[in-house]
Parts: sequence; C-alpha cells; structure tokens
Amino acid sequence: MLRWLAWGRLHIEGEHGMVKPGKVQAIAIMTLVGGIISVLLALGLALYVLLIGVSTCGVGFIALPLAIYPLIMGIMAILQGAKLLGTDAHTLAPPTTIAIMQIINIIVCDWINLTLGIITLVFLSEPEIKGYFQGKS
Repeated sequence: MLRWLAWGRLHIEGEHGMVKPGKVQAIAIMTLVGGIISVLLALGLALYVLLIGVSTCGVGFIALPLAIYPLIMGIMAILQGAKLLGTDAHTLAPPTTIAIMQIINIIVCDWINLTLGIITLVFLSEPEIKGYFQGKS
C-alpha cells in the first residue's frame, strides 16, 4: 500500500504494517539496475575476449576469467534487488555484501556499479535504514 507522509515523502507499507522508506526502494532499484548492467557487461566482455582469442590464435583466451566475476555479481545483485522490491524486505539482511561487490567490479572498468555501490553503502549507514532492516521501522 502506498501512502504519502508529511513533506511529500512516499512510503510503501508492507503486509505486516512495516513502512518501507524510500531509500530502501532506491537501494533495491540501484541493486537491480547494477546487476543487469553487470550481466550485460560480462556477456559483452566474454564476447570481446572470444573474438580477441580467435584472432590471436588462442592467446587472448587467457582473459576469459575476467568475465566470471561480473557475471556472478550481476546474478547475485539481480536476485537481491528483486527480493528488496518485495513487501517483506525488512526480513532480509542489508545488501552490504552486494554493495561491496559492486565496488570491486571496478576491476572490469564498471564505473556505474562503483557509483551505485558507494551510494548504497552511504544509504545503508543511515539510522532510518539500519532500523528498517533491524525491524524497528
């Protein structure tokens, strides 16, 4: 259920009466978008490495493991973002690990996930968000 509170803030109320802060919704969307971008980056990187590997008679295949990390991080972020968009997001653990993994994704020059990971960690450090994930909304 959506409801407007004072100062034009939109809060989403879950099944158990827990009010989901807007920043939790933002974290969920950023995690989901970051995961999608990471999976697309991993697929593009794998295709690029395959093309380079073929053109260098197999020498370029040595860089193929670089596509594994963004693929795994992307899948994990998509799953976590989808869970956070649900009504029982307060029962989940805060997505701190995913945010750190987004920052580490800079090893494949993913500037978007670096930014999203930093913003997510900043949001997660706020008392309102900490209280929400501890069930004290």
